[in-house]
Amino acid sequence: MQDIIPLYFRIFLVLDQQIRAGTWGEGEVMPSEQELAAEYGVSRVTVRKTMALLEEASLITRHRGRGTFVNPEVLDRGPGDGISGFKDNIREFEETTAVELHEFAKVDIPNDLARETGQALNGPALRIRRTRRRGEVPFSHSVVYVFPPESDLLSEESLGNRTVVAALEEQGFVFSHAEQRLTAVAADPELAGHLGMAPGAPLICMRRTVFDSTGRLVEFLRIFYNPELFEYRVSLSREQGESQTPQWVRRGQDFAS
Repeated sequence: MQDIIPLYFRIFLVLDQQIRAGTWGEGEVMPSEQELAAEYGVSRVTVRKTMALLEEASLITRHRGRGTFVNPEVLDRGPGDGISGFKDNIREFEETTAVELHEFAKVDIPNDLARETGQALNGPALRIRRTRRRGEVPFSHSVVYVFPPESDLLSEESLGNRTVVAALEEQGFVFSHAEQRLTAVAADPELAGHLGMAPGAPLICMRRTVFDSTGRLVEFLRIFYNPELFEYRVSLSREQGESQTPQWVRRGQDFAS
């Protein structure tokens, strides 16, 4: 798997993680290209590609004669809170990835979908299969089912690079809540081909159900991630309720479909 991911992109992933973790504070100069090349045992050409990708992702700013600095907006960006944080994450996800569409078609609802969602589902549903990339590297593959009447609101043109939730909201849909689960699965040959991995390689599978304000299921999706490229982050805050009993409240953000 290591050979599939370009060396400059693997270094980008490490630096991206360090930047978001606050390794370099505001106004603190990051290591030079020469220092990074020595640290990672690569050429300066490789490091230059990495730094260009970091700059393209608005993670760093480079100033001739002064050095490279972390973008202050990255340091100020805290974890999202509830639905607003979910929307912020969606916008960032759309801006930093490109999508390849494999299927956009009305299909009969598979039998296993009703069992998995616990819902009585009537078809046909709109099925959307896409692969997302960061740069040249496949990042995730998603299989999304959108149920009527919301399925009639979407077209290939209106969807574009955006997530399904974002495209539906532009048409007036307001989602109330979502439930999601994470599991580990093995890549079948089709998934392995989309993600540039070997059949049987481990994947992270996120299953998400999205509901409207009446509790009606609007969207069900499975997203398969390369575990080397995916991080699931949840922030917990301790809040006092009326009973004065401490409670842990989820405030999470993750990558969208």
